[in-house]
Amino acid sequence: MANRLSMWARRLVGEGLSQAQRMAGERIALTILIVEGSKDQAGVQALLKRLTAAHTARMAAVGLNN
Repeated sequence: MANRLSMWARRLVGEGLSQAQRMAGERIALTILIVEGSKDQAGVQALLKRLTAAHTARMAAVGLNN
């Protein structure tokens, strides 16, 4: 059961990241907001890395980090 939950969670976060990238590409104002908020030209990539790291930490906390 843990393997199935882990796989589902990875797919879910992957879909979320894909949608976030798509929206950032389609909505220039959103991209500007993210870049200005992070004070970094690579703001979108930095945001995606933070989201992935937070997801990995949550998975580890519940024992689904396999």
